[in-house]
Amino acid sequence: MKRTLLFFVITLCSMKMMAEGLTATLQQGETMTAFYGVNAFVDAYKAAEDGAVITLSEGQFNDVSSIEKSITVIGNMAFDVEGYEKTYLANTTVNADNVTLEGIYFTDVYLGNINNCHIKRCRIGNTLYYVSNTVHTNTLIDQCVINCEYAMPTSRNYCLKNSTIKYFGNSKSPEHIAYITNCYICYFAKCGNSNIAQPYAIYKNCVLGMDIHDYGTSEKYFYSPSEFYNNYFYRITSYTYSNNYTNYTYKEYFYDGCLNNGNTNSGDKSVYISSSDIYNGKYKTDSFGMLGDDGTPVGITGGSGFSPYPSIPRITSKQIDSKTDSNGKLNVKITVSTEETLIKEEKPEDNPVEEPTE
Repeated sequence: MKRTLLFFVITLCSMKMMAEGLTATLQQGETMTAFYGVNAFVDAYKAAEDGAVITLSEGQFNDVSSIEKSITVIGNMAFDVEGYEKTYLANTTVNADNVTLEGIYFTDVYLGNINNCHIKRCRIGNTLYYVSNTVHTNTLIDQCVINCEYAMPTSRNYCLKNSTIKYFGNSKSPEHIAYITNCYICYFAKCGNSNIAQPYAIYKNCVLGMDIHDYGTSEKYFYSPSEFYNNYFYRITSYTYSNNYTNYTYKEYFYDGCLNNGNTNSGDKSVYISSSDIYNGKYKTDSFGMLGDDGTPVGITGGSGFSPYPSIPRITSKQIDSKTDSNGKLNVKITVSTEETLIKEEKPEDNPVEEPTE
């Protein structure tokens, strides 16, 4: 298995060096096929069968408007990470069961009448939306950054975790609540205003922003069947708005049996947050100093954490001699790093083992 995987990675590297422009590889069993150019993804998709894996290089590809096969699509990167270029797709609609999307910067994603869709380590620059008159079931959003989440109304058994969401564009039927854990929701609610939706869900270990910029009240009401466990509510204010409300002590009220266990808020203290990094998945929520019920910091640094790196191995260095040795052999050295290696290199151990000294 390791030999096959290494061959796969080396082949990807070789194709990238040979190809001019965009590259897509189609892996079906032991067979790999390469496609090139702006239509590489479209061509790979046409040739794909259920269970195939399509890997995309960096760059802007023409879209497959409707994914109707049970496939996995993995891009190069979705976030601003030094040394990596992003993979871009515009409008993508998922209309098949068992689809996985990873490591891609999307403009919009639409969820149709599907089951078991997994969107991982992607950024959705505009909207995650639903297709009218459909239901998406068992959708998992993991380690993503989403501008507007609008897929709630037609969801069943919907789970969002370790993700950053600017705001929810729609509520959800109380008959089918969602599961939201270790997320950072920038604008979760506006006190005194209902324009921003607060979907019915079970919220655990999240950081939830409460905007009181321009409303003369600092109260917000939440209702059953939503449940709130070990979340941190923080008050948003800004110097660009009037200071009339910045000294209010705001409060959340839980009514009609809405469960409230272990939650806290910033009270009369405003929390100022820089927007420069939060939409690239870099925002660190452990600065709030609160632990969730799993013993890890609330927000995206808790739970399983957040990583921008797609799960496929990466070639992080290569050395190829310019000529053969005396035996006619060419020395080639390639270093392959897995996701775990890249994370460890980015954040070394707090207590490294020291070499013994004499």
